Amino acid sequence: MNEKDVQAIEPYYEHMHVQVIHASVEKSAKIPLLRGLRQGCPLSTILGRVVVNAMLRWLDFKRGGLSQGDVVITTLCLANDFTLMTTNVQDMNVLLASVNSYCKWAGVKINLSKTEVTGYDYKRQCPLDLSSLELGNGKPKIAMPWDPFKYLKVHFTSTGDLTSERHYVRKKTLDSIKQLTKP
Repeated sequence: MNEKDVQAIEPYYEHMHVQVIHASVEKSAKIPLLRGLRQGCPLSTILGRVVVNAMLRWLDFKRGGLSQGDVVITTLCLANDFTLMTTNVQDMNVLLASVNSYCKWAGVKINLSKTEVTGYDYKRQCPLDLSSLELGNGKPKIAMPWDPFKYLKVHFTSTGDLTSERHYVRKKTLDSIKQLTKP
């Protein structure tokens, strides 16, 4: 963003605050919003996309992803969910270092408690040793390839197993049927 655009937006966020509305309809004291964007703010989507798109370009420039012919894919992204893609641990460390340097530059804080990595060698059908991966001053949580996770509201594993999604859908369906058949 150019400096004039930033200066135009700054006053909008300068004295931002939130208030909690209690069940009694009483409002809490004003709580200053010191970082991030206010939920529901019309600018939050635009500003979030500016940050996300800049990071995507940064990662494309740094390289280190999956090669498909002449094309190198470093990330899959939807909103603020990123999947970094590589064929080896060394390239993943390159991408993680790139994410970290971008976030430092942009003033974005990485939430390591929400950061997971997994790796699987499809030829040898075994997990990769990811113990050397680092993100900033910490290590991301390592998920085994056969452990189910939820991504874009679908439960599956890195190996492509959708058993956990089937169990989830079955449970939700049975719960709904129980609710509908209650006397």
